[in-house]
Amino acid sequence: MLKVLIVDDERIERNGLAMLVKRLSLPFETFDAPNGADALNMMREQSYDVLLTDIRMPFMDGIQLAHEVRKLHPETCIIIFSAYADFQNAQKAMREDVFRYLLKPVDVMEFKQVMLDAANRIEQGRAATDRMTMLEKEILAYRTKERRPGSRRENPPAESTGTRAVSPAVAEALAVIREEYGSPLGLNEMAERVYLNPSYFSTVFRREVGESYVRYLNNYRLEKAAEALKSGNQPVGEIRRAVGFSGDSYFIALFRERYGCTPQQFRLAAAEGEDTKQ
Repeated sequence: MLKVLIVDDERIERNGLAMLVKRLSLPFETFDAPNGADALNMMREQSYDVLLTDIRMPFMDGIQLAHEVRKLHPETCIIIFSAYADFQNAQKAMREDVFRYLLKPVDVMEFKQVMLDAANRIEQGRAATDRMTMLEKEILAYRTKERRPGSRRENPPAESTGTRAVSPAVAEALAVIREEYGSPLGLNEMAERVYLNPSYFSTVFRREVGESYVRYLNNYRLEKAAEALKSGNQPVGEIRRAVGFSGDSYFIALFRERYGCTPQQFRLAAAEGEDTKQ
């Protein structure tokens, strides 16, 4: 059972939403708080899967609450509801990566669909978390390999999060890269797939992984290209396309930066039995 924290300074509103969750048989256990300050204290004690909050409340409004909760629990799904069709508040809510913005009085069917969408997002995140342990083991193994004596790279690689846990959204992004690195995986596309706005996703990814999303993706693709160059005679252009790079010049420049030689030189050195793992 998922947990939803309902925040509103009017008890009748809190009780009404809690009853609606129960009447619609939504997969949530309900909790409530009368204002943003109390809700934030509750969030400091434990996490909730969904934060369902009004905007205009004493002590701390819903936008400020969303901002603070996002720092405490980035994975929390935040839904804001308000009696005011306030464009400025809606813009502020979007900056805090709010999942949905609902107007009072809440339409029952719209509310049901939004809550079901939130539950689906949360379950997807949990599925990504199940893959997290495997990813972290691979990251740690790769980090060990990259730090061996003679490595060209003095800084930890993109995958280097050590044993530090990453959020479900970042874990999902890492898994998608591993499985679909040859497909178009721009920042905006990936952010949409993990249900975050691009700016916030970029910030979280850099903080948790240690470098930008684009650099990580490029390095992973370059590793796959290097593996293909060592294992067969496939033309360099085909390898470049297979690993997801769209232009020869860009691919060769990145490859030279990463390995200190062109793809063709790398292949020749590998064929001669030289250690080309830079």
